[in-house]
Amino acid sequence: MRYIILIACVLANFKNLKVENASTTSCGSKWDALLKIKVYTQVDRMPEYPGGQNAFNVFFLKNYHLSKEEDFQATLKLEFVIDSKGRLIGERILNKDISNISVAEKEALRVLRKMPKWKAGICRSKPVPVDIIMPIRF
Repeated sequence: MRYIILIACVLANFKNLKVENASTTSCGSKWDALLKIKVYTQVDRMPEYPGGQNAFNVFFLKNYHLSKEEDFQATLKLEFVIDSKGRLIGERILNKDISNISVAEKEALRVLRKMPKWKAGICRSKPVPVDIIMPIRF
């Protein structure tokens, strides 16, 4: 049951990543203090996981493991950047210090670190680093 909820939540989050027509958007950005780089929050084309959202779901579910004793219900707010080369960098739990994260959050970060390259986000026809916030509900 936990995995069915996870899949539904991840699918819903990927739909939220889509951006309107490039001609109607402007590329918004912010400073990422952890990475010390400018990252984009709104782009003409969002980064894409290779194979799309179904492939992302399969990868995450295949690689996310907790023991039966660690069964829980929660929403993890993952934040990461897909850089201009498609690499996932700066993975973290949104608004949480690394010293205060749970076993489940550590496992989610471990899975993110294993991900293959994504297709980079595009702003004004150029690949740019894009900040992604992805809540995942268990």
